[in-house]
Amino acid sequence: MEGAAVDGSHVRALKGGSHRTFAGRPRPPGSKHHAITDRHGTPLAVSLTSGNRHDVTQLMPLLDAIPRTRGLVGRPRHRPRRLFADRSYDYDKYRRLLRGRGITP
Repeated sequence: MEGAAVDGSHVRALKGGSHRTFAGRPRPPGSKHHAITDRHGTPLAVSLTSGNRHDVTQLMPLLDAIPRTRGLVGRPRHRPRRLFADRSYDYDKYRRLLRGRGITP
């Protein structure tokens, strides 16, 4: 697997929901879809979280959820060599974690 892209998108709750958190701050009602795809756009892993979850918190669980590729001779690579993401994933901590797994951010 040469390259992959990761992103998340917020989906608004059409029937409403609680507009306040336990601390009284407003939060967007809805959910977030997080996905990692290969370079052709084929989904490799998808997760669903609450609407107030930050995108970068789902980066490592998405990478862990990528299944191994079957049918290839030798040891199949189940992690991408390069990962493309937007600014919401731009943290030094996660860059180090990715490099530790052999992935170039």
